[in-house]
Amino acid sequence: MGGGKAARNEARRARQEEEARQKRVSEGTSLIRAQFAKNFDDPYYAKMLQQGKDYYGQNLEHDYKNSLKQLEAALWRSGLQSSGAGDVKRGEASKQLADAKLNIASMAQNQVNQRKQDVANAEGQTISQLQASADPASAAAQTSEMIRLNNTDPSWGAIPQFFTDLTANMATMADRDRYGGGVNRPSWFPSLGGGGGSRYTRNVGTG
Repeated sequence: MGGGKAARNEARRARQEEEARQKRVSEGTSLIRAQFAKNFDDPYYAKMLQQGKDYYGQNLEHDYKNSLKQLEAALWRSGLQSSGAGDVKRGEASKQLADAKLNIASMAQNQVNQRKQDVANAEGQTISQLQASADPASAAAQTSEMIRLNNTDPSWGAIPQFFTDLTANMATMADRDRYGGGVNRPSWFPSLGGGGGSRYTRNVGTG
């Protein structure tokens, strides 16, 4: 009988210890999640997203202005500054700028998404440690460290070269503009549709 009572007491003690352990883990988990939620809330990510858009946007504007300067200089050298060909090139620049703005918005959002994933991983890692140790004090210290590590500014990095060579084919466009797309065009000049021979092969095959 004495042995049975001792076993029951031991079982009761073990059950109480496990219940106390589970309570510490549950309370500690709630505190961890609350701390992460407080430091990485929606306004935090909205601010980060805007910072990314501003950073990339400033670099994009710088690159666009430089590309536009190069384009205008090339148009002047080719005598196309007031031509239809010049308008086409400026339209290409505007289209590339619009596409680039969409790209930098995606780049900034990708950084935010990566931060969210890093934060979720850090939170999960801290909770896993708490579940293993059942030590809320140690988990609290790790929570503070994880929050600090993940609360730094992202490394935004450089933007890609969005603007292709806007001065490409400028000589050909100058010729086309000069000869009015076909009016008084020399026999050697290629058609606007890309047909015809080049000035270097115009006599090949002719009698």
